Amino acid sequence: MVNELKLFLTGFANGFREDGYSNIVNPPKKFGEIASSLNKKRIRNHNRLIKVINERTDNISPR
Repeated sequence: MVNELKLFLTGFANGFREDGYSNIVNPPKKFGEIASSLNKKRIRNHNRLIKVINERTDNISPR
């Protein structure tokens, strides 16, 4: 939703420029950027899951 709104506003603003729609196309990501960003998200979510599991087990059986 946010990306569509951003593209719409960018296109609308570029329509008033002399050189036209020059900033609409985003540059493609370099090789490996997608894989590294997905891996970072996977690790972050896995760490959040481990944190929640540890909190729940500590609440069930305190040390």
